[in-house]
Amino acid sequence: MDLPVDSTKSYRLFVDDLGQLCLGIMTGGFALYEVTFRLSGEEQAEYAKHGKAFLKELSYRASRDPGGYCAR
Repeated sequence: MDLPVDSTKSYRLFVDDLGQLCLGIMTGGFALYEVTFRLSGEEQAEYAKHGKAFLKELSYRASRDPGGYCAR
């Protein structure tokens, strides 16, 4: 289920089939691809506190290190 939070399609916040809050980001250089990961408890708390500003920061960090987030 997608939630109404995105930033011109560079990221999307959604709930997966298990009810977990996830973030999908578009990243890449020559070819674009989506990296999707579940938000940790700490990330969920930061999102609750800071809203879209936190998602923008997190999506930026994840796009710079997609391998570190894919593994989650």
